[in-house]
Amino acid sequence: MQGSDSGNLYKRVRKIELEKKKEISCGYCRFHRGENKTWNRPKDTKYKKIDRKTIRKLQLKEEQMIQGTKIFIYGDEVTLEETVYGNGRRAIVASIRNEDGYIEPFGKLTINIPKSELEDDEIIVKDWSENVEFAEACYNTGLFEDTGKKVITGHIQAPIWRIKK
Repeated sequence: MQGSDSGNLYKRVRKIELEKKKEISCGYCRFHRGENKTWNRPKDTKYKKIDRKTIRKLQLKEEQMIQGTKIFIYGDEVTLEETVYGNGRRAIVASIRNEDGYIEPFGKLTINIPKSELEDDEIIVKDWSENVEFAEACYNTGLFEDTGKKVITGHIQAPIWRIKK
């Protein structure tokens, strides 16, 4: 049988047999090309994959104790906002509106030291270097109180403040 394609015929017949037994996919129908595959999330596990940071953000949105508080530093109006770090701890950041009307970051009041032990309403404050006046202005708003506790961060002891409710 020279010149015939009996080998190709055998391969095609064998492939059809395997497809019928569901041992291999055909690659031609819509199902095996992936066109019919739609993944629907089970309804009971809808919120099981939310991480700690997102849960903490949702909790803070409900509380919104500091959100939008305005203070004056160096003659500029600065807005305080409360957000969270990756490990779920509170972070206080400040933003300023520039002369063009755009919001720019001004600074961060808090620092994150994961191994320190804090209550839910406590923050670790950076009150040295460029943050001296910023921390002082934030403390004078009356939103915070000093707990007297300190955390060692490198060669500096950072104070722990409590957010008043």
